[in-house]
Amino acid sequence: MVSFVPANAKSLFPKLLEVKKEIDSDLTFPQAVDVKREVTKMVAPFNVVREMVIRNPELFLKNVEDREEFEKSAGELLDKLYAENRGNQLGLRPEVSFIYF
Repeated sequence: MVSFVPANAKSLFPKLLEVKKEIDSDLTFPQAVDVKREVTKMVAPFNVVREMVIRNPELFLKNVEDREEFEKSAGELLDKLYAENRGNQLGLRPEVSFIYF
C-alpha cells in the first residue's frame, strides 16, 4: 500500500500550525485595510508591466530605460488589452448587451 503521508509528518505538523497562526494573525492585522488599499493601487500598473514582459520581453527590455518609449509601448498595450476585453465582452455574450438595452 502506498502512503501519501511523508515520513517526517509528525515533525512538520507543529511547524504547519505555527505558520497557520502567523497567517491568521496577519489577516487580523489592525492596518490590513490600509495595506489592502495600497496594494490595490499597485496591482493595475504591475499587471501592465507583467503583460508587457510576457507579450514581448525584448521590446520591454529595450523600452524600459527610455521613459517616452516605455509610456508609448504601455499605452499601445493598454489599447490592445482594452480592445481584446471589449471584444470578448460584447462578442461572446450578446445576451448581456441585450439585457442592458
